[in-house]
Amino acid sequence: MSWPVLSRRPKSETVMTVQNVIKHQTESGVILRRRKVTAEKKKFRVAYDLLSAADAGLVKDHFDLVNLHSSFDWTDKTGVTRSVFFEKEISYIEHVNGWFAFEPFEFTES
Repeated sequence: MSWPVLSRRPKSETVMTVQNVIKHQTESGVILRRRKVTAEKKKFRVAYDLLSAADAGLVKDHFDLVNLHSSFDWTDKTGVTRSVFFEKEISYIEHVNGWFAFEPFEFTES
């Protein structure tokens, strides 16, 4: 399953690193830290300008298929294809008749 091909490119893509540290404080007050996992994962916040009804339909259908539990392939702005899943549900309003404003999509690497 892949992210749908939309008629517009994203307005912005914000990249964040997922916290990969476990902290433990000993009885003496020393804080020990170690990695949770060996692979670094990233989160992406992808924002679009207004999407047409056709593009909005593709996004809504895609979300209905994968929801919050299935991963899908998404290509970032550098051309790297990543396996990601939705971090939160999609939210949108019909801003102008036939044009939809979506909250930024949040993806996390799987």
